[in-house]
Amino acid sequence: MEKRLITITTMILVALTGCDKKTTPVLNEPSSSIYAISGVCTQVETKDFPNARAFCSITDQNNSPLFDFAKGNFSIAEEGKPVVVEEVKKVDNNEDPLSVVLVLDRSGSMSGTATSNLDIAATNFINKLGVKDECEIVNFDDSVKVSQVFTSNHQLLEKGISDYADLGGATAFFDAVGQAATDLSSRNGRKFILAMTDGYENSSVNYPYADPLHPDPTAIKAYVNSKGLSVFIVGLGYEIDKDMLRELATDTGARYFEATSSFELDNLYQQALTQFNNEIVIKFRSLSNGARNLRVYMNYGSFTQSFEKKYSN
Repeated sequence: MEKRLITITTMILVALTGCDKKTTPVLNEPSSSIYAISGVCTQVETKDFPNARAFCSITDQNNSPLFDFAKGNFSIAEEGKPVVVEEVKKVDNNEDPLSVVLVLDRSGSMSGTATSNLDIAATNFINKLGVKDECEIVNFDDSVKVSQVFTSNHQLLEKGISDYADLGGATAFFDAVGQAATDLSSRNGRKFILAMTDGYENSSVNYPYADPLHPDPTAIKAYVNSKGLSVFIVGLGYEIDKDMLRELATDTGARYFEATSSFELDNLYQQALTQFNNEIVIKFRSLSNGARNLRVYMNYGSFTQSFEKKYSN
């Protein structure tokens, strides 16, 4: 009976990894200092279908990125069906430059020190982007303002960051994220939304919700996922809907960061950029076109985890 169970387990592993039955997949092991792991699949690229790439961010208990993996550490299923994993490697930022939209809350509650510290965090973020990376700046209150379209010119980006003199109203967070998703969707390569807010969503019109006291992210989540994107979110202070922000980030294949003080923003923005720049790329053979779910299975020493990404092509 024991021999039969081992045989069945081996067959499942072979099927999921797409390896030949005569080949034992190599699995790298974590260091002894790691005691917790978190993984997300941020994006699936299918422009060369059926060849596809899943970009994943794996971090340890300190939110530090992990990327020392072998092909055997991962298996993938599309709509529950195993697919062939062809390669696993750390992202090359020269080959896969980053497109990112910074969504910056400029509502009335952000006046004073909070705004100054957000300016510092956003400026330091863009100044540490790679030479091939491009960024767009979206400032918002109860309206949405694309202050700078995609560019690698840091002077233009800094000018865009400070372009909020006529803002200061309520909080149309969903509309701002939706604008970022629309602008980002037509771009190739790796792409993210990094959105920050210090208050409750209360004035979006394009992604409605029934109860104004409890904003429902269902519509904006569906839109972001339909574009194959992810929304990393920074929530600031105590007047935020933490559960809603975490749901929006998690269900789009991203992470939620929380700052109790605006003085933490700079560190969190740098933390996010470090994670973006140290993703792993899993190359695989896709099974079908259209909207679908991808589930990534990770086996890393004693750590086993799975995470999914909704996408289409």
